[in-house]
Amino acid sequence: MPWAINPVFGQKLVPKCLSEPVANPEPANLEAAQADGGDADRNGSPVLEPKHSDQSKLRPPSDRLTLYQFFYIFFGGIGSAIVAGAINFAVAYGLYGMVNDTSKPPIRLFQFPSTLAGDTVVTLLIQFITTWILDSLLINRDLNRGGVQPIGFIREPKLRLLRWFMFLDQKEKTYKSRRVKLWLMYLYLHTTRPLILAILAFAGVFGLSLGILTILGNQQAGHWDWYYSSRWTPEIFKTIQGAVLGLLFTPLVIIFWLCKFGWALKTTEQQPSTE
Repeated sequence: MPWAINPVFGQKLVPKCLSEPVANPEPANLEAAQADGGDADRNGSPVLEPKHSDQSKLRPPSDRLTLYQFFYIFFGGIGSAIVAGAINFAVAYGLYGMVNDTSKPPIRLFQFPSTLAGDTVVTLLIQFITTWILDSLLINRDLNRGGVQPIGFIREPKLRLLRWFMFLDQKEKTYKSRRVKLWLMYLYLHTTRPLILAILAFAGVFGLSLGILTILGNQQAGHWDWYYSSRWTPEIFKTIQGAVLGLLFTPLVIIFWLCKFGWALKTTEQQPSTE
């Protein structure tokens, strides 16, 4: 099933009708694991057959949260916080650090062009999408190399909406498309999920950010908006915002894919290897 094909690692899921027999096929990318057993339909849908081999060192799903899984999730969040904070600081410095010229528009909370409220919304959307996609690729690699064990003690959700969100009830489709189309499908499927999460988190993140920014800003006489100096309020705010989002969101993405791989392995009835 091609709903989560990862083109970066090569087209490891190939429709039977388009592929020639291969003596030593590469193991399938479990990011595309399907919930109905992994068999192709007669129309030529991609087959998912994750295999333990020299190329694939998939480990069996765990029946509890192991210490290594805990540290993998924890330090994943810490690393994401550091990287996201540094990137947001650099972006803020480039956008606002040079706004000392009186001929340029001041930095304000709501009014364009230099608006910190608008910056907050854009940061939330971009960071959720990039974090989801990049973490998905990294976790996929670690799982296929046996670097971390999938989670097997959490049951699959029964709620229809959650099953859709976690790619558990995808219908079989015939894919006779080129690599570009696979990329587009991958990007579409892996941008809708973080966008939904960003919308759900919007009220809390945006409201808290506005509250903090109103405290840090200054209101000038005769002006309703809040004003900020070019240094260092915007830079520090964006650094903290990016770090907190990375610290909170990345562990959720890691848990998502550890569970997804665990369900895929159970569904395909893989022979587990000992930890």
